[in-house]
Amino acid sequence: MNTPTCPKWCEFNHAAWDDEPDGHDGPSFGDVSVGVAFGDPLSVYTEGQPSRTPDQAREFACDLYRAAAWVEDHRDD
Repeated sequence: MNTPTCPKWCEFNHAAWDDEPDGHDGPSFGDVSVGVAFGDPLSVYTEGQPSRTPDQAREFACDLYRAAAWVEDHRDD
C-alpha cells in the first residue's frame, strides 16, 4: 500500500496504519536495490555474497550501473 507520503516510485507494501513510513523501496536489479530510509537521500544499496566469480562480478557491475542510472532518473520524483 502506498501512503500519501510515498514517492511515486515506492514499491514497498506499507502497513495500513503506517501513514508516515520511515523508508521507501524502489526496484531491485539483481543483488542491487534502490531506496530511501530515515530521511537519507535516494540511494543504491547492495546485499549478497562478499566474494564473486568474475562472471558474477561483471553481472553485479551491470546491476549496479542500472541501479545508479535509475536513482539519477528518479531522484527528483
